[in-house]
Amino acid sequence: MKIFVLGKRGSVVHWAEDAIAGFQAAGHDVRFGITRDPFLNRNIEGMLLSRPLGAPRAALIVRAIRRFSPNLILAVGPFRMPRVILEQVAELPGRPPFIGWVGDLWSAAEGDTAKYLDAIAYTDSGMLALHQDQNLPSPAIYLPHAANPRLDDGAAGPRDRLPRMIFVANPTQNRRALVEQITTPMTLYGPGWMNVAMARHEVHDRRVEVPELKKIYRSHLAVLNIRHEENTMTGLNQRHFDPYMSATPVVADN
Repeated sequence: MKIFVLGKRGSVVHWAEDAIAGFQAAGHDVRFGITRDPFLNRNIEGMLLSRPLGAPRAALIVRAIRRFSPNLILAVGPFRMPRVILEQVAELPGRPPFIGWVGDLWSAAEGDTAKYLDAIAYTDSGMLALHQDQNLPSPAIYLPHAANPRLDDGAAGPRDRLPRMIFVANPTQNRRALVEQITTPMTLYGPGWMNVAMARHEVHDRRVEVPELKKIYRSHLAVLNIRHEENTMTGLNQRHFDPYMSATPVVADN
Protein backbone atom coordinates (compact mmCIF):
# COMPACT_ATOMS: atom_id res chain seq x y z
CA MET A 1 0.00 0.00 0.00
CA LYS A 2 1.10 3.58 -0.65
CA ILE A 3 0.59 5.78 2.42
CA PHE A 4 1.08 9.53 2.63
CA VAL A 5 1.62 10.67 6.23
CA LEU A 6 0.99 14.24 7.34
CA GLY A 7 2.50 15.27 10.63
CA LYS A 8 4.90 17.24 12.77
CA ARG A 9 8.53 16.34 12.46
CA GLY A 10 10.77 16.28 15.52
CA SER A 11 8.17 16.03 18.29
CA VAL A 12 9.31 14.83 21.71
CA VAL A 13 7.89 11.33 21.16
CA HIS A 14 8.64 11.13 17.38
CA TRP A 15 5.08 9.93 16.75
CA ALA A 16 4.92 10.61 13.01
CA GLU A 17 8.39 9.18 12.40
CA ASP A 18 7.59 6.07 14.45
CA ALA A 19 4.34 5.50 12.55
CA ILE A 20 6.24 5.75 9.28
CA ALA A 21 8.85 3.27 10.52
CA GLY A 22 6.07 0.85 11.43
CA PHE A 23 4.43 1.16 8.03
CA GLN A 24 7.75 0.66 6.24
CA ALA A 25 8.58 -2.37 8.38
CA ALA A 26 5.26 -3.85 7.25
CA GLY A 27 6.27 -3.37 3.60
CA HIS A 28 4.31 -0.21 2.73
CA ASP A 29 5.59 2.62 0.54
CA VAL A 30 5.43 5.84 2.58
CA ARG A 31 5.94 9.57 1.99
CA PHE A 32 6.08 12.21 4.74
CA GLY A 33 4.39 15.60 4.33
CA ILE A 34 5.85 17.75 7.12
CA THR A 35 3.28 20.16 8.56
CA ARG A 36 5.66 21.56 11.18
CA ASP A 37 9.42 21.27 11.36
CA PRO A 38 11.43 22.68 14.27
CA PHE A 39 14.66 21.96 12.35
CA LEU A 40 14.26 24.50 9.56
CA ASN A 41 16.34 24.35 6.39
CA ARG A 42 17.32 20.73 6.93
CA ASN A 43 16.43 18.15 4.32
CA ILE A 44 16.14 14.43 5.05
CA GLU A 45 15.89 11.79 2.35
CA GLY A 46 12.28 10.70 1.89
CA MET A 47 10.87 13.85 3.52
CA LEU A 48 9.62 17.07 2.02
CA LEU A 49 11.85 20.12 2.22
CA SER A 50 10.81 22.49 5.00
CA ARG A 51 8.72 25.49 3.97
CA PRO A 52 6.81 28.15 5.93
CA LEU A 53 3.51 27.18 7.53
CA GLY A 54 0.22 27.91 5.84
CA ALA A 55 -0.71 28.14 2.19
CA PRO A 56 2.80 27.69 0.67
CA ARG A 57 3.36 24.47 2.60
CA ALA A 58 -0.17 23.28 1.84
CA ALA A 59 0.47 23.74 -1.88
CA LEU A 60 3.76 21.83 -1.57
CA ILE A 61 2.02 18.95 0.21
CA VAL A 62 -0.84 18.81 -2.29
CA ARG A 63 1.63 18.59 -5.19
CA ALA A 64 3.52 15.79 -3.42
CA ILE A 65 0.29 13.85 -2.88
CA ARG A 66 -0.63 14.16 -6.55
CA ARG A 67 2.79 12.89 -7.63
CA PHE A 68 2.75 9.99 -5.18
CA SER A 69 -0.89 8.96 -5.77
CA PRO A 70 -1.33 7.20 -2.41
CA ASN A 71 -3.96 4.66 -1.35
CA LEU A 72 -4.34 6.34 2.04
CA ILE A 73 -3.60 9.75 3.59
CA LEU A 74 -2.99 9.68 7.35
CA ALA A 75 -2.80 12.91 9.38
CA VAL A 76 -1.00 12.37 12.70
CA GLY A 77 -2.32 14.99 15.14
CA PRO A 78 -4.67 16.74 12.68
CA PHE A 79 -6.38 19.03 15.19
CA ARG A 80 -3.10 20.93 15.71
CA MET A 81 -2.26 21.25 12.01
CA PRO A 82 -2.74 24.46 10.02
CA ARG A 83 -6.35 24.41 8.82
CA VAL A 84 -5.37 25.37 5.28
CA ILE A 85 -3.39 22.13 4.90
CA LEU A 86 -6.33 19.96 5.95
CA GLU A 87 -8.71 21.94 3.78
CA GLN A 88 -6.63 21.73 0.60
CA VAL A 89 -5.88 18.02 1.06
CA ALA A 90 -9.58 17.31 1.66
CA GLU A 91 -10.48 19.16 -1.56
CA LEU A 92 -8.14 17.11 -3.75
CA PRO A 93 -10.25 15.61 -6.58
CA GLY A 94 -10.29 11.83 -6.58
CA ARG A 95 -8.20 11.59 -3.42
CA PRO A 96 -8.03 8.39 -1.32
CA PRO A 97 -9.45 8.13 2.23
CA PHE A 98 -8.17 10.93 4.47
CA ILE A 99 -7.86 9.68 8.07
CA GLY A 100 -6.80 11.52 11.23
CA TRP A 101 -5.02 10.01 14.25
CA VAL A 102 -5.47 12.05 17.45
CA GLY A 103 -3.57 11.66 20.72
CA ASP A 104 -4.10 15.05 22.41
CA LEU A 105 -7.12 16.81 23.85
CA TRP A 106 -8.52 19.57 21.66
CA SER A 107 -10.45 22.82 21.83
CA ALA A 108 -13.82 23.37 20.17
CA ALA A 109 -12.15 25.42 17.41
CA GLU A 110 -9.63 22.64 16.77
CA GLY A 111 -12.35 20.00 16.74
CA ASP A 112 -14.12 21.87 13.95
CA THR A 113 -11.45 20.62 11.56
CA ALA A 114 -12.93 17.10 11.88
CA LYS A 115 -15.16 18.03 8.93
CA TYR A 116 -12.16 17.69 6.61
CA LEU A 117 -11.49 14.07 7.60
CA ASP A 118 -13.24 10.91 6.44
CA ALA A 119 -12.65 9.27 9.84
CA ILE A 120 -10.68 9.92 13.02
CA ALA A 121 -8.80 7.38 15.13
CA TYR A 122 -8.09 8.12 18.80
CA THR A 123 -5.31 6.72 20.97
CA ASP A 124 -7.48 7.07 24.10
CA SER A 125 -10.95 5.59 24.55
CA GLY A 126 -11.89 8.65 26.61
CA MET A 127 -11.26 10.81 23.54
CA LEU A 128 -13.55 8.54 21.55
CA ALA A 129 -16.34 9.32 24.02
CA LEU A 130 -15.48 13.04 23.85
CA HIS A 131 -15.75 12.90 20.05
CA GLN A 132 -19.26 11.46 20.40
CA ASP A 133 -20.26 13.99 23.08
CA GLN A 134 -19.22 16.86 20.80
CA ASN A 135 -21.08 15.36 17.81
CA LEU A 136 -18.08 15.71 15.52
CA PRO A 137 -19.08 14.82 11.95
CA SER A 138 -16.42 12.20 11.12
CA PRO A 139 -16.75 8.53 12.12
CA ALA A 140 -14.49 7.65 15.05
CA ILE A 141 -12.49 4.55 15.94
CA TYR A 142 -10.18 3.52 18.78
CA LEU A 143 -6.56 3.02 17.66
CA PRO A 144 -4.25 2.96 20.71
CA HIS A 145 -0.50 3.39 20.80
CA ALA A 146 1.87 0.43 20.62
CA ALA A 147 5.59 -0.22 20.88
CA ASN A 148 7.98 1.72 18.67
CA PRO A 149 9.62 -0.79 16.27
CA ARG A 150 12.67 1.48 15.88
CA LEU A 151 13.63 0.74 19.50
CA ASP A 152 14.11 -2.96 18.82
CA ASP A 153 17.84 -3.37 18.21
CA GLY A 154 17.71 -7.16 18.24
CA ALA A 155 20.06 -7.43 21.21
CA ALA A 156 19.29 -10.29 23.56
CA GLY A 157 20.63 -11.80 26.75
CA PRO A 158 21.69 -10.23 30.06
CA ARG A 159 23.14 -6.75 30.23
CA ASP A 160 24.57 -4.46 32.88
CA ARG A 161 21.97 -2.07 34.25
CA LEU A 162 22.42 1.02 36.37
CA PRO A 163 20.56 0.52 39.68
CA ARG A 164 18.29 3.47 38.94
CA MET A 165 14.87 4.21 37.58
CA ILE A 166 14.75 6.48 34.51
CA PHE A 167 12.06 8.94 33.39
CA VAL A 168 12.18 10.38 29.85
CA ALA A 169 9.46 13.02 29.40
CA ASN A 170 8.59 16.69 29.47
CA PRO A 171 7.79 17.90 33.00
CA THR A 172 4.17 18.84 33.74
CA GLN A 173 2.56 19.90 37.00
CA ASN A 174 1.37 16.38 37.77
CA ARG A 175 4.68 14.80 36.81
CA ARG A 176 6.67 17.26 38.91
CA ALA A 177 4.45 16.62 41.92
CA LEU A 178 4.91 12.86 41.67
CA VAL A 179 8.66 12.98 41.03
CA GLU A 180 9.12 15.27 44.03
CA GLN A 181 7.70 12.48 46.20
CA ILE A 182 10.34 9.99 45.04
CA THR A 183 13.18 10.01 47.56
CA THR A 184 15.34 7.36 45.87
CA PRO A 185 17.72 9.02 43.36
CA MET A 186 16.66 8.53 39.75
CA THR A 187 17.59 9.93 36.33
CA LEU A 188 15.44 12.45 34.45
CA TYR A 189 15.66 13.29 30.74
CA GLY A 190 13.67 16.08 29.10
CA PRO A 191 13.68 19.84 28.53
CA GLY A 192 12.50 21.72 31.60
CA TRP A 193 13.52 19.38 34.41
CA MET A 194 16.50 21.59 35.30
CA ASN A 195 14.02 24.13 36.64
CA VAL A 196 12.80 21.62 39.22
CA ALA A 197 14.80 21.92 42.43
CA MET A 198 15.55 18.23 43.12
CA ALA A 199 19.25 17.86 43.82
CA ARG A 200 18.92 14.15 44.64
CA HIS A 201 18.03 13.29 41.02
CA GLU A 202 20.37 13.28 38.03
CA VAL A 203 18.94 15.67 35.41
CA HIS A 204 19.63 15.82 31.67
CA ASP A 205 17.73 18.90 30.51
CA ARG A 206 17.35 18.00 26.81
CA ARG A 207 15.50 15.87 24.30
CA VAL A 208 16.53 12.32 23.51
CA GLU A 209 16.63 10.89 19.99
CA VAL A 210 15.78 7.28 19.16
CA PRO A 211 19.35 5.85 19.00
CA GLU A 212 20.15 7.19 22.46
CA LEU A 213 16.75 6.16 23.82
CA LYS A 214 17.56 2.53 23.04
CA LYS A 215 20.72 2.73 25.15
CA ILE A 216 18.99 4.57 27.98
CA TYR A 217 16.18 2.05 28.33
CA ARG A 218 18.51 -0.95 28.05
CA SER A 219 20.93 0.37 30.67
CA HIS A 220 18.54 1.18 33.54
CA LEU A 221 16.77 -0.92 36.13
CA ALA A 222 13.27 0.32 35.29
CA VAL A 223 11.43 3.09 33.46
CA LEU A 224 8.99 5.44 35.17
CA ASN A 225 5.93 6.45 33.13
CA ILE A 226 3.64 9.24 34.37
CA ARG A 227 0.98 10.09 31.83
CA HIS A 228 0.64 13.67 30.58
CA GLU A 229 -2.46 14.97 32.34
CA GLU A 230 -3.24 17.38 29.50
CA ASN A 231 -3.48 14.77 26.75
CA THR A 232 -4.32 11.44 28.36
CA MET A 233 -7.79 10.68 29.73
CA THR A 234 -8.24 6.94 30.26
CA GLY A 235 -5.67 5.33 27.97
CA LEU A 236 -1.92 4.75 27.89
CA ASN A 237 0.59 7.06 26.27
CA GLN A 238 3.17 6.16 23.64
CA ARG A 239 6.10 6.02 26.05
CA HIS A 240 4.37 3.37 28.15
CA PHE A 241 5.09 0.70 25.53
CA ASP A 242 8.55 1.70 24.31
CA PRO A 243 10.67 0.29 27.20
CA TYR A 244 9.35 -3.21 26.59
CA MET A 245 11.28 -3.28 23.31
CA SER A 246 14.38 -3.21 25.52
CA ALA A 247 13.01 -5.80 27.97
CA THR A 248 12.94 -3.12 30.65
CA PRO A 249 10.08 -3.07 33.20
CA VAL A 250 7.81 -0.03 33.52
CA VAL A 251 6.55 1.58 36.72
CA ALA A 252 3.38 3.39 35.70
CA ASP A 253 0.71 5.54 37.29
CA ASN A 254 -2.78 4.12 37.60
